[in-house]
Amino acid sequence: MTVTVEADVATNMLFTTHSLPISFLLKELKSCCDSVVFLGIQPAQLELMSPLTPAVHEAVEKICGMLKAGSDFTASAS
Repeated sequence: MTVTVEADVATNMLFTTHSLPISFLLKELKSCCDSVVFLGIQPAQLELMSPLTPAVHEAVEKICGMLKAGSDFTASAS
């Protein structure tokens, strides 16, 4: 059995957006935002250091264009 004190957790644990549960993120966002919209892009490749595929690049460009145009992202986009 290992006993871990709070100070050790605070200094030795690495938390990233990839390791936090979505429920925690939603709770934190709800405390400071009126509404939250998640945008996701499914990567075609997951290998480390692999380049963006044309489809992912196109999706990023589309989202950037929508942001510049002031989209509120409430309607589903395809």
